[in-house]
Amino acid sequence: MKAPWQKLFVLFLALGGASAGATRVAEEQALKAAYLYNFAKFVEWPGERNDAPLRLCVLGEQSLSAPFQKIQGRSAQNRTIEVALVVAEGFAGGDCEILFISREAGDDAFRQVLGMLDGKPVLTVSDIDDFASQGGMIEFRNVGEHIKFVVNITASRDAQLSISAFLLQLALEVRGTHP
Repeated sequence: MKAPWQKLFVLFLALGGASAGATRVAEEQALKAAYLYNFAKFVEWPGERNDAPLRLCVLGEQSLSAPFQKIQGRSAQNRTIEVALVVAEGFAGGDCEILFISREAGDDAFRQVLGMLDGKPVLTVSDIDDFASQGGMIEFRNVGEHIKFVVNITASRDAQLSISAFLLQLALEVRGTHP
């Protein structure tokens, strides 16, 4: 049986892992997309969702959406993943269940969006520095040559999301109170 990190790595390769000529940024975005796909498997949203698509929204530069499109149509929790590129202006967030806020979106945009989503069942994920300490739920961090993640369990609970113990064990750090 494969260890959890091996499963994530295999998934990364299956999603078109980086070739020798790919840039580091493209490699990082592909790995983040693989992480988001796995996050979708280990988070529970409130209420009945049945077989409605699980909507993953990407806020940031349009050029960043390509790696995330590779998980379009895949399945998590018996739901098909639907990927959408969104912009901060006019964003209401009501139709997203996972929102990745790219560093390129900027500080003002991410604060505005987090304020808008306060208490709503939307899993917020970002590569912005200190995102988890500013109210975001999952923050990607570069640690050496690796991408790790920090979980703000208080923010996820406030949004009525349940993050599995398995995912919490893989986190670099878990912030907030949890049983």
